[in-house]
Amino acid sequence: MVDVKSIRRLYFLLSLSLYGREEVAELIVVSLMARQPILLLGEPGTGKTTMVERLSKILRLKYFYVLLTPEVTPAQVFGPVSLPDLQKGVLRYNTEGFLPSAEIIFIDEIYKGGHLANFLLDIMQNRRFINGNTAQLVPWKLFVGASNEPPIDDTLMALHDRWGAIVPLRSLFSGDNVSIPPRFVIPEKLSLFLREEGTVEELDIDFDSVLSFISNMRFSNVKFSNVNERRYLAGLRLAGAYSLLFNSPINDYIINLVNIYLYRTEDEIMQRKREFLEKYFSNNSRIVDEVNGLIEEAISIWKEGLEGERKVWLDNAQKTINKLREDGSMPSRHLWLRLLPYYSLILS
Repeated sequence: MVDVKSIRRLYFLLSLSLYGREEVAELIVVSLMARQPILLLGEPGTGKTTMVERLSKILRLKYFYVLLTPEVTPAQVFGPVSLPDLQKGVLRYNTEGFLPSAEIIFIDEIYKGGHLANFLLDIMQNRRFINGNTAQLVPWKLFVGASNEPPIDDTLMALHDRWGAIVPLRSLFSGDNVSIPPRFVIPEKLSLFLREEGTVEELDIDFDSVLSFISNMRFSNVKFSNVNERRYLAGLRLAGAYSLLFNSPINDYIINLVNIYLYRTEDEIMQRKREFLEKYFSNNSRIVDEVNGLIEEAISIWKEGLEGERKVWLDNAQKTINKLREDGSMPSRHLWLRLLPYYSLILS
């Protein structure tokens, strides 16, 4: 049986780690459940590293981070070369503590390591690292790449095509920042990390069982546009993960949501996001504003210690949560999921 409650708790903790990045937290959790590599595509300072590091601490999984440049050597990524093996004519790396032994992998500026592209491609696609004359299993549960820009070298396009999901990240204060569900422009005073200090809550989740459950789901009439067979299979897994997170059968909302992140260019993804918001949220502006308003108030109460406003906020939030549950539509279900972490924050 899949522990959906703990998976949602993971989303709560991750979404509260950096205000305004709940959509990214959601996609990271979904990619982890579906065991699909995810690319965070956007400018520096958008919280990419913070969120993945927080995830590794919550789950107590082996974490490996590297910032790639053309000067980074294979030994800095895969481990020091074994000198005894080298003397025998075999190039073998001592991989403990390096990428091939990690469960959560974060490769920053991944497209600046073109000299390592073939290794990374094999690890992403097959979870395999050819070490000397041995194929070594790479036990990654989450593979995250980050880049400030898409690849400009044709030799990297094969790597670019392997991502299960691509998520554009733009400044929270940018006029062209588009979030699903839709968000207000975020006041700068509220953009600080929510929990920079203190202990991190830990969770124990069997993601192998989660993946097995998703892999055994029956998918029918699921169609994605503009995808090859590889991305179609990735989309099925991501849709299965969303159905668990939403506690909902796979439906048009989930299919269209997943389809957004199967596109390969930032412009295409942003255009599909706008079309998605128009289709599913244009007639729900009142409840969207209500949820966003409650989130803004929750952050103010938490950051400024407004204990006297806590009970009133909880009462209002509970009424909105009940309203979203009674509605039962997928946009309402998504808004419900987005509000719950803040309800948990103020309740605790």
